[in-house]
Amino acid sequence: MLELKTYLKQIFILDPPPSGQALEVCEQTFILSHLYKLQEEGDISRIKRGLYRWNDDEYNSNTELIEVSNIVPNGVICLLSALSYYELTTTNPWEYYIAIHRDEHRPKLPDYPSISIFYFADKQFNTGIKEVDIGG
Repeated sequence: MLELKTYLKQIFILDPPPSGQALEVCEQTFILSHLYKLQEEGDISRIKRGLYRWNDDEYNSNTELIEVSNIVPNGVICLLSALSYYELTTTNPWEYYIAIHRDEHRPKLPDYPSISIFYFADKQFNTGIKEVDIGG
């Protein structure tokens, strides 16, 4: 099992965020039952269906932003969450504010991290979007 853990850790590390989609891992000749075994042993945590995180990874707000972007792939960090990211406020929001296009369907959200979804029309949604590279 140690050899399998090392192999999986390499797969997850090659993927820039410290989390990975279960299907992406399976595409790399990985058996899903091993993923469940690692979860039972406490090596990984399930964020939501198909999204996992290694427990020994350094966890900070940027790591959480990456997880939120994986949970809401077409979303944009907005409002207090964006202000907090750019250090333009002293407020530390207790949930992530995510904007999505009004034609997008609402994604299934996990209990943690807490996420609020806001719907915007084309003009408002597409104005001022800036892509940021966080650790790859």
